[in-house]
Amino acid sequence: MTSAAITPASHGRRPLYLLLLTFIVPFAAAAIVLKTGLYSTIGTTNHGTLIEQSLTLDQILNTQPTSSESINPNTWKLMFIMPSQCDNTCENGLYLLKQIETAMGPDKPRVDTLVIQPQRRNELDQVMQPVLSQPKFAQKEMSPSASPSERKYLYLVDPQGRVFMHYSVMADRHEAVLHGRDIVKDMKHALKLSKIG
Repeated sequence: MTSAAITPASHGRRPLYLLLLTFIVPFAAAAIVLKTGLYSTIGTTNHGTLIEQSLTLDQILNTQPTSSESINPNTWKLMFIMPSQCDNTCENGLYLLKQIETAMGPDKPRVDTLVIQPQRRNELDQVMQPVLSQPKFAQKEMSPSASPSERKYLYLVDPQGRVFMHYSVMADRHEAVLHGRDIVKDMKHALKLSKIG
């Protein structure tokens, strides 16, 4: 009976190979995901749509003649821009603002709700057009060609004044309430991770 002897050299290389695989495989997988764009198809934890192009609350407020002195600069904000005609979807947006404010519980002092009633809608549209003209901002219930200030969205604004996420407002009240729960989850998550506001 013969048995194959394990040479010390081959036995010593196994831990080295395992060590290399431990570092190389995750790095290679991450490189593949980044290069192929697979990360964009993987679900994210947020329920809203990120606004990648720069948009600030000051840009929006500067298009209107009303004073912004009463707005607390140190809080997170959930903002709704009133359309020229307030239909069911618009009413759902206003309803959600109140419900979300209540649902924030102990975090309520850190969040303000803000309703913009545009008086100079054309100026507001010029500011928002570059951001909301992207295909991902088209709503099912209205034409993507509708002016930006007429689209019914809730916007999330951080304490530094960056408008960074939007949520479509649903025409159906039940759907709107369910979507409101997702907004609350996103806001609580943002507040948990944030050291500001």
